Amino acid sequence: MTTDILVILRASPQDFFQIVGIEKFNDGSGYASRLTVGSGRFSCSEHPFYFHDLNGFTKRIAQAYEQVLGKARLGDPYEQDFIEIEVFRGGHVSVTGFIRSYAPGLQELRFCFMCDQTFLPDLLRSLKHAAKNLEVSA
Repeated sequence: MTTDILVILRASPQDFFQIVGIEKFNDGSGYASRLTVGSGRFSCSEHPFYFHDLNGFTKRIAQAYEQVLGKARLGDPYEQDFIEIEVFRGGHVSVTGFIRSYAPGLQELRFCFMCDQTFLPDLLRSLKHAAKNLEVSA
């Protein structure tokens, strides 16, 4: 099961992440996708990104948005790559993450950018739409 729904948080032209080509594993254990990140002058395109618990991630972001406080992390326990969104009092949002590639040679990108909570509703809509699309195609 694969969806072509674009999951995106775009704080500015330079600061964003997007997840495309989300594929749910047949056994339901997780997902594979491609991650593109821009953070200031640094970027990474079409990086293979594996994660689990898409619904839990979406629920934690929704709670953080509603309570204006909280954190949600998307990743896989067997991989080092992750994206983390933290909402602070006052509506400030920190988006951090880590990406590692082993070929050719070892490359790593740690990224962080800030935005405010007004960017989260569009992200939540895209997450919910992708999750629903993956369930319908099951």
